[in-house]
Amino acid sequence: MKTSKKSLLMSIQELIAGIEKHFASASLIVANQAYTGTQLVAVLQPLADALSATTASKAAWQSDVAAERKAFTQADEFLALLHQAIYAAYGNAVASLADFGLAPRTRTTPTAEVKAAAAQKALATKKARGEIGKDKRAKIEAPATSAGTSPTPAAPLTATK
Repeated sequence: MKTSKKSLLMSIQELIAGIEKHFASASLIVANQAYTGTQLVAVLQPLADALSATTASKAAWQSDVAAERKAFTQADEFLALLHQAIYAAYGNAVASLADFGLAPRTRTTPTAEVKAAAAQKALATKKARGEIGKDKRAKIEAPATSAGTSPTPAAPLTATK
């Protein structure tokens, strides 16, 4: 069973208190060697001091991490807006963006599935519009179909006058 630093520190402090109470003027044999109460405390006290120091530094570290997270949460939206303003001001000018530590934005290439769905929708829209004038044709759009199915003709679409 692993003991925590806190329980180990409490155990050592209790040992020191017991040694000071019961072995102030007597000695105790440990590993075939006689130790006085003062010698036993001298062995245990540095460990207790080290455990106390690491516990305090861990608490300070946790406090610093909490402050860092709070600061990041508060500044996160501002940072996004700042980046957006810099991109708006400089576009994709590599040299200017590099001065700010930013990379130019790149357009993601559509996948084959997205391209196939777009082509399928374009064909369905073209079929639904039929042979009508430019103005009436702009008002008609075919319903979207899923990527793996072919469009089935439903009721014929009519243009509004």
